[in-house]
Amino acid sequence: MSTRATWIYLLIALSLAGLYFFERHQEAGKKAERASFRTFFKINKEKLQYLTIKKGTVRIVVQREGKDEQDHWIITSPIRTDADLIAITKFIDKLATLKWTRKISEQPKDLSIFGLMKPLVVIGYKGKEESGELLIGDVTPLGDDVYVKRKQDQTVYTIAFADKFDLDVDLFDLRDKRLVTIAPNHVKKLVIDGERGRWVLTKKEDKWFFHNNHTFEASRDKVYAILSRLATTKASRIVEESAKDLRAYGLDRPRMKVQVSDGNRIQGILLGAPDKEDEGDLYAKMLHKPQVITVKRWILSEVPLNADGFKK
Repeated sequence: MSTRATWIYLLIALSLAGLYFFERHQEAGKKAERASFRTFFKINKEKLQYLTIKKGTVRIVVQREGKDEQDHWIITSPIRTDADLIAITKFIDKLATLKWTRKISEQPKDLSIFGLMKPLVVIGYKGKEESGELLIGDVTPLGDDVYVKRKQDQTVYTIAFADKFDLDVDLFDLRDKRLVTIAPNHVKKLVIDGERGRWVLTKKEDKWFFHNNHTFEASRDKVYAILSRLATTKASRIVEESAKDLRAYGLDRPRMKVQVSDGNRIQGILLGAPDKEDEGDLYAKMLHKPQVITVKRWILSEVPLNADGFKK
Protein backbone atom coordinates (compact mmCIF):
# COMPACT_ATOMS: atom_id res chain seq x y z
CA MET A 1 0.00 0.00 0.00
CA SER A 2 1.36 3.43 -0.98
CA THR A 3 2.02 6.20 1.48
CA ARG A 4 -0.71 8.28 -0.20
CA ALA A 5 -3.29 5.52 0.32
CA THR A 6 -2.21 5.09 3.93
CA TRP A 7 -2.79 8.80 4.63
CA ILE A 8 -6.18 8.68 2.94
CA TYR A 9 -7.31 5.73 5.10
CA LEU A 10 -5.92 7.44 8.19
CA LEU A 11 -7.86 10.62 7.43
CA ILE A 12 -11.03 8.60 6.86
CA ALA A 13 -10.51 6.77 10.17
CA LEU A 14 -9.95 10.04 12.02
CA SER A 15 -13.05 11.55 10.39
CA LEU A 16 -15.16 8.56 11.40
CA ALA A 17 -13.79 8.68 14.94
CA GLY A 18 -14.53 12.39 15.13
CA LEU A 19 -18.05 11.82 13.86
CA TYR A 20 -18.57 9.03 16.41
CA PHE A 21 -17.48 11.13 19.36
CA PHE A 22 -19.49 14.11 18.06
CA GLU A 23 -22.62 11.97 17.89
CA ARG A 24 -21.92 10.55 21.35
CA HIS A 25 -21.56 14.09 22.68
CA GLN A 26 -24.79 15.15 20.97
CA GLU A 27 -26.63 12.10 22.35
CA ALA A 28 -25.32 12.80 25.85
CA GLY A 29 -26.57 16.36 25.54
CA LYS A 30 -29.98 15.15 24.36
CA LYS A 31 -30.20 12.68 27.26
CA ALA A 32 -29.35 15.44 29.72
CA GLU A 33 -31.96 17.67 28.09
CA ARG A 34 -34.57 14.89 28.25
CA ALA A 35 -33.71 14.23 31.89
CA SER A 36 -34.04 17.93 32.69
CA PHE A 37 -37.38 18.03 30.87
CA ARG A 38 -38.65 15.21 33.08
CA THR A 39 -37.77 17.06 36.31
CA PHE A 40 -40.86 18.25 38.15
CA PHE A 41 -39.55 21.37 39.87
CA LYS A 42 -36.77 23.90 39.46
CA ILE A 43 -35.81 24.41 43.09
CA ASN A 44 -33.11 26.76 44.29
CA LYS A 45 -32.07 24.72 47.31
CA GLU A 46 -30.01 27.54 48.80
CA LYS A 47 -33.06 29.86 48.91
CA LEU A 48 -35.62 27.31 50.06
CA GLN A 49 -37.46 28.54 53.17
CA TYR A 50 -40.38 26.21 53.93
CA LEU A 51 -41.42 22.60 53.47
CA THR A 52 -44.86 21.15 54.15
CA ILE A 53 -45.87 17.50 54.17
CA LYS A 54 -49.55 16.66 54.59
CA LYS A 55 -50.64 13.08 55.28
CA GLY A 56 -54.27 12.65 56.21
CA THR A 57 -55.05 15.10 59.00
CA VAL A 58 -51.39 15.61 59.94
CA ARG A 59 -49.54 18.56 58.42
CA ILE A 60 -45.80 18.87 59.04
CA VAL A 61 -44.24 22.29 58.58
CA VAL A 62 -40.46 22.71 58.46
CA GLN A 63 -38.88 26.16 58.39
CA ARG A 64 -35.32 27.26 57.69
CA GLU A 65 -33.66 29.55 60.21
CA GLY A 66 -30.26 31.18 60.22
CA LYS A 67 -27.95 32.16 57.42
CA ASP A 68 -27.31 30.09 54.30
CA GLU A 69 -23.87 29.06 55.47
CA GLN A 70 -25.27 27.84 58.80
CA ASP A 71 -28.45 26.00 57.91
CA HIS A 72 -30.76 25.27 60.81
CA TRP A 73 -34.16 23.73 60.18
CA ILE A 74 -36.98 23.81 62.73
CA ILE A 75 -40.17 21.76 62.73
CA THR A 76 -42.92 24.21 63.68
CA SER A 77 -45.98 21.97 63.31
CA PRO A 78 -47.56 19.76 64.61
CA ILE A 79 -45.00 20.37 67.38
CA ARG A 80 -42.00 22.68 67.63
CA THR A 81 -38.71 20.81 67.70
CA ASP A 82 -35.33 20.70 65.98
CA ALA A 83 -35.18 18.98 62.61
CA ASP A 84 -32.58 16.46 61.48
CA LEU A 85 -30.38 18.38 59.01
CA ILE A 86 -29.24 15.21 57.23
CA ALA A 87 -32.82 13.97 56.78
CA ILE A 88 -34.01 17.39 55.59
CA THR A 89 -31.13 17.73 53.11
CA LYS A 90 -31.81 14.25 51.73
CA PHE A 91 -35.52 15.07 51.35
CA ILE A 92 -34.84 18.37 49.54
CA ASP A 93 -32.33 16.71 47.20
CA LYS A 94 -34.89 14.06 46.29
CA LEU A 95 -37.64 16.62 45.64
CA ALA A 96 -35.34 18.88 43.60
CA THR A 97 -34.21 16.03 41.32
CA LEU A 98 -37.51 14.12 41.15
CA LYS A 99 -38.31 12.94 37.60
CA TRP A 100 -41.45 11.41 36.14
CA THR A 101 -41.28 8.03 34.47
CA ARG A 102 -44.44 8.22 32.34
CA LYS A 103 -46.98 10.85 31.29
CA ILE A 104 -50.39 9.26 31.80
CA SER A 105 -52.95 11.89 30.88
CA GLU A 106 -52.88 15.63 30.17
CA GLN A 107 -56.61 16.20 30.74
CA PRO A 108 -57.93 13.41 32.99
CA LYS A 109 -61.69 13.42 33.46
CA ASP A 110 -61.56 11.73 36.85
CA LEU A 111 -58.60 12.17 39.19
CA SER A 112 -60.09 9.74 41.70
CA ILE A 113 -59.07 6.71 39.60
CA PHE A 114 -55.45 7.73 40.25
CA GLY A 115 -55.99 8.41 43.95
CA LEU A 116 -55.39 12.13 43.36
CA MET A 117 -58.75 13.55 44.46
CA LYS A 118 -57.72 12.69 48.02
CA PRO A 119 -53.94 12.22 47.69
CA LEU A 120 -52.09 10.12 50.23
CA VAL A 121 -49.33 12.70 50.54
CA VAL A 122 -49.13 16.38 49.55
CA ILE A 123 -45.66 17.94 49.54
CA GLY A 124 -45.18 21.68 49.28
CA TYR A 125 -42.16 23.94 49.18
CA LYS A 126 -41.61 27.68 49.17
CA GLY A 127 -38.51 29.71 48.46
CA LYS A 128 -37.88 33.42 48.21
CA GLU A 129 -39.12 33.50 44.61
CA GLU A 130 -40.70 30.10 43.99
CA SER A 131 -43.18 27.58 45.32
CA GLY A 132 -44.83 24.35 44.27
CA GLU A 133 -46.85 21.35 45.41
CA LEU A 134 -46.74 17.67 44.52
CA LEU A 135 -49.73 15.38 45.02
CA ILE A 136 -48.96 11.68 45.48
CA GLY A 137 -51.74 9.18 44.76
CA ASP A 138 -52.17 5.44 44.34
CA VAL A 139 -49.73 2.79 43.21
CA THR A 140 -50.06 1.72 39.58
CA PRO A 141 -51.61 -1.74 38.85
CA LEU A 142 -48.18 -3.35 38.43
CA GLY A 143 -46.95 -1.80 41.68
CA ASP A 144 -43.70 -0.40 40.32
CA ASP A 145 -44.81 3.23 39.94
CA VAL A 146 -47.04 5.76 41.71
CA TYR A 147 -49.45 8.31 40.23
CA VAL A 148 -48.59 11.97 40.91
CA LYS A 149 -49.42 15.46 39.66
CA ARG A 150 -48.38 19.01 40.32
CA LYS A 151 -51.07 21.12 41.91
CA GLN A 152 -50.63 23.86 39.31
CA ASP A 153 -51.43 21.67 36.28
CA GLN A 154 -53.78 18.82 35.35
CA THR A 155 -51.32 16.36 33.84
CA VAL A 156 -50.99 13.02 35.65
CA TYR A 157 -47.58 11.38 35.70
CA THR A 158 -45.97 8.42 37.40
CA ILE A 159 -42.83 8.32 39.49
CA ALA A 160 -40.82 5.30 40.63
CA PHE A 161 -42.12 3.64 43.79
CA ALA A 162 -38.66 4.02 45.33
CA ASP A 163 -38.91 7.81 44.91
CA LYS A 164 -42.33 7.81 46.57
CA PHE A 165 -40.87 5.79 49.45
CA ASP A 166 -38.16 8.45 50.00
CA LEU A 167 -40.70 11.29 49.96
CA ASP A 168 -43.33 9.60 52.14
CA VAL A 169 -41.77 10.70 55.46
CA ASP A 170 -43.35 11.41 58.82
CA LEU A 171 -42.58 13.55 61.85
CA PHE A 172 -40.29 10.98 63.42
CA ASP A 173 -38.22 10.69 60.23
CA LEU A 174 -37.57 14.44 60.08
CA ARG A 175 -37.04 15.37 63.72
CA ASP A 176 -33.66 15.53 65.41
CA LYS A 177 -33.32 12.34 67.45
CA ARG A 178 -29.78 12.85 68.76
CA LEU A 179 -29.26 12.37 72.49
CA VAL A 180 -26.35 14.81 72.74
CA THR A 181 -25.38 17.53 70.29
CA ILE A 182 -22.04 18.48 71.88
CA ALA A 183 -19.28 16.98 69.74
CA PRO A 184 -17.00 14.51 71.61
CA ASN A 185 -13.88 16.61 71.02
CA HIS A 186 -15.61 19.64 72.61
CA VAL A 187 -16.56 17.85 75.84
CA LYS A 188 -14.57 19.03 78.86
CA LYS A 189 -16.40 17.17 81.61
CA LEU A 190 -18.08 13.76 81.84
CA VAL A 191 -20.21 12.74 84.83
CA ILE A 192 -21.62 9.22 85.24
CA ASP A 193 -24.01 8.41 88.10
CA GLY A 194 -24.88 4.75 88.33
CA GLU A 195 -25.59 1.84 90.61
CA ARG A 196 -21.86 1.48 91.27
CA GLY A 197 -21.19 5.08 92.21
CA ARG A 198 -20.49 8.52 90.81
CA TRP A 199 -17.56 9.19 88.48
CA VAL A 200 -16.52 12.68 87.47
CA LEU A 201 -13.87 13.03 84.77
CA THR A 202 -12.42 16.32 83.58
CA LYS A 203 -10.28 17.09 80.55
CA LYS A 204 -6.98 18.91 80.89
CA GLU A 205 -5.36 19.65 77.56
CA ASP A 206 -5.78 16.28 75.82
CA LYS A 207 -5.83 14.09 78.94
CA TRP A 208 -8.66 12.91 81.18
CA PHE A 209 -8.46 12.70 84.99
CA PHE A 210 -10.80 11.77 87.81
CA HIS A 211 -11.98 14.94 89.52
CA ASN A 212 -11.08 13.74 93.02
CA ASN A 213 -7.80 12.10 92.00
CA HIS A 214 -5.62 14.14 89.64
CA THR A 215 -2.99 11.42 89.61
CA PHE A 216 -5.43 8.88 88.11
CA GLU A 217 -5.31 9.43 84.37
CA ALA A 218 -8.17 7.78 82.51
CA SER A 219 -7.84 6.14 79.11
CA ARG A 220 -8.60 8.70 76.44
CA ASP A 221 -9.88 5.95 74.13
CA LYS A 222 -12.31 4.63 76.75
CA VAL A 223 -13.66 8.10 77.53
CA TYR A 224 -14.10 8.91 73.84
CA ALA A 225 -15.83 5.56 73.26
CA ILE A 226 -18.52 6.67 75.72
CA LEU A 227 -18.73 10.19 74.26
CA SER A 228 -18.96 8.83 70.70
CA ARG A 229 -21.69 6.40 71.69
CA LEU A 230 -23.69 9.28 73.19
CA ALA A 231 -23.13 11.49 70.14
CA THR A 232 -24.07 8.88 67.54
CA THR A 233 -26.95 7.08 69.26
CA LYS A 234 -30.42 8.33 68.37
CA ALA A 235 -33.81 7.81 69.95
CA SER A 236 -35.45 4.70 68.54
CA ARG A 237 -38.95 5.81 69.58
CA ILE A 238 -40.73 8.85 71.05
CA VAL A 239 -42.90 7.57 73.89
CA GLU A 240 -44.26 10.86 75.24
CA GLU A 241 -43.63 14.43 74.15
CA SER A 242 -43.80 15.67 77.74
CA ALA A 243 -44.14 13.06 80.48
CA LYS A 244 -45.76 14.11 83.74
CA ASP A 245 -44.91 10.92 85.63
CA LEU A 246 -41.41 9.53 85.17
CA ARG A 247 -42.06 6.66 87.58
CA ALA A 248 -43.88 4.70 84.88
CA TYR A 249 -40.60 4.48 82.97
CA GLY A 250 -38.20 3.93 85.87
CA LEU A 251 -36.81 7.42 85.31
CA ASP A 252 -37.58 8.81 88.75
CA ARG A 253 -34.73 6.62 90.00
CA PRO A 254 -32.72 6.01 86.82
CA ARG A 255 -30.27 3.14 86.58
CA MET A 256 -27.77 5.60 85.13
CA LYS A 257 -27.39 9.32 84.52
CA VAL A 258 -24.75 10.56 82.09
CA GLN A 259 -23.87 14.25 81.71
CA VAL A 260 -21.45 16.03 79.41
CA SER A 261 -20.38 19.66 79.36
CA ASP A 262 -18.35 21.83 77.01
CA GLY A 263 -18.02 24.60 79.61
CA ASN A 264 -21.12 26.44 78.42
CA ARG A 265 -23.76 23.78 77.90
CA ILE A 266 -24.74 20.75 79.95
CA GLN A 267 -26.45 17.87 78.18
CA GLY A 268 -27.08 14.29 79.12
CA ILE A 269 -29.48 11.43 79.48
CA LEU A 270 -31.34 9.43 82.10
CA LEU A 271 -31.63 5.68 81.50
CA GLY A 272 -34.54 3.84 83.06
CA ALA A 273 -36.49 0.57 82.86
CA PRO A 274 -36.62 -1.79 79.87
CA ASP A 275 -39.05 -0.80 77.13
CA LYS A 276 -42.28 -2.78 77.42
CA GLU A 277 -42.56 -3.02 73.63
CA ASP A 278 -38.95 -3.96 72.89
CA GLU A 279 -36.72 -5.66 75.46
CA GLY A 280 -33.65 -4.52 73.54
CA ASP A 281 -34.46 -0.89 74.38
CA LEU A 282 -34.51 1.19 77.55
CA TYR A 283 -36.73 4.08 78.47
CA ALA A 284 -34.73 7.28 78.56
CA LYS A 285 -35.02 11.04 78.87
CA MET A 286 -32.66 13.75 77.70
CA LEU A 287 -31.81 16.30 80.40
CA HIS A 288 -32.32 19.24 78.05
CA LYS A 289 -35.57 18.06 76.42
CA PRO A 290 -39.00 17.06 77.79
CA GLN A 291 -39.61 13.89 75.74
CA VAL A 292 -39.50 10.36 77.08
CA ILE A 293 -37.82 8.21 74.45
CA THR A 294 -36.36 4.75 74.04
CA VAL A 295 -32.75 3.96 73.19
CA LYS A 296 -30.91 0.76 72.40
CA ARG A 297 -29.71 -1.06 75.50
CA TRP A 298 -26.18 -1.32 74.07
CA ILE A 299 -25.69 2.38 74.77
CA LEU A 300 -24.35 1.14 78.13
CA SER A 301 -21.83 -1.25 76.62
CA GLU A 302 -18.93 1.22 76.63
CA VAL A 303 -19.36 2.21 80.29
CA PRO A 304 -16.87 0.33 82.54
CA LEU A 305 -18.11 -1.70 85.49
CA ASN A 306 -15.97 0.30 87.92
CA ALA A 307 -13.51 3.18 88.06
CA ASP A 308 -10.57 0.88 87.39
CA GLY A 309 -12.11 0.10 84.02
CA PHE A 310 -11.09 3.58 82.87
CA LYS A 311 -7.38 2.87 83.38
CA LYS A 312 -5.09 3.19 80.39
